[in-house]
Amino acid sequence: MHDLIVKSIKPNPILTKTQNKSNPFKAPKQHIHTPKMKLYLFIATFQLGLAISCIVVAAESSTISNAGTYQIKQWCVVAPGASDQKLQAFLNTACSQLVNCKAIRPGGSCYKPDTLANHASFILNLSYRRFGQCDTAVGIFSIDDPSFGRCQYP
Repeated sequence: MHDLIVKSIKPNPILTKTQNKSNPFKAPKQHIHTPKMKLYLFIATFQLGLAISCIVVAAESSTISNAGTYQIKQWCVVAPGASDQKLQAFLNTACSQLVNCKAIRPGGSCYKPDTLANHASFILNLSYRRFGQCDTAVGIFSIDDPSFGRCQYP
């Protein structure tokens, strides 16, 4: 009876075609040069490239300002060693022709402390924001926000 059962079991034709006879656990070789495999590789490569480009664009857009270039926040303030004479001349010109100096007038948000250097720093930065240039005769760039109390530098 044992002989009958063994003889009646037929091998699975799908397994025998794909099975490696010397190593049954080794996957059969598939050629990459078939048209179907080339199509799969093309699609996978395209999707990977698309995913990478989306990541790059997203990363770049988070670091680009409205002007289109990466910018570090900076302020134009009074340079150490700038003479009172030059600061006063700058303030006279700027307040009469270039910018609104209401904030450094009595009662303004940046009037106190009532010093020439404090007033000149605020107006230097205001002028820089409006015209895009820091007057290097009396000012320098700073990456430290000079705002204090009610006096908020733009």
